[in-house]
Amino acid sequence: MKADIRVTHAIPGRIRLKIGALRANPGLARRLEDRLAGAPGVRRAETNPVTGSLLLHYDEASEEWRDQAQALAQHLAPLSPRFDTHVMKQALTRADEPSNGAPLLEPHHVTGFFQSVNETVAGTTGGMSLKLLVPLVLVLLGVRGFVAAERTALPRWYDLLWFGFAAFVMLNGAGVPPTRAAEEAAELAAAV
Repeated sequence: MKADIRVTHAIPGRIRLKIGALRANPGLARRLEDRLAGAPGVRRAETNPVTGSLLLHYDEASEEWRDQAQALAQHLAPLSPRFDTHVMKQALTRADEPSNGAPLLEPHHVTGFFQSVNETVAGTTGGMSLKLLVPLVLVLLGVRGFVAAERTALPRWYDLLWFGFAAFVMLNGAGVPPTRAAEEAAELAAAV
């Protein structure tokens, strides 16, 4: 059965999990972090009860890590009654495909990083995401520049206002379906 635990990001030496039971539960997050920090092969375990995530840094060269995948799955099992330790063990021990000339930094890595940052910001600010905050800050800087300027320097504040508006439209989709935007990005990447 599918659990409320999922791997959201995995690279050699680092894995991020979203765990429903950790959200808004700092006591459980602290206990899990302490429990995992002492596991062989795990360098550091960080939990975030605001976003419900667990970030594990581990020694990818260590055989202990692969041996501890089942134990790690067992540590996570109490968090969800529907948890399937076999499925989680497979996800945790998944070997990366050998490199065939593919770039080390893929677009989904960058997207995943900024989604994680955006989730953290939204959790911290009570729901305001970077899609709103970045353009708002740019517009406010433009207004401040206009008001504080002794001489009106149109390009400076106007550029910030225009950039703030363009960033807002771009970040909020402007009517372009996300799948089409992803297709266009893939086409541009393939053309380069």
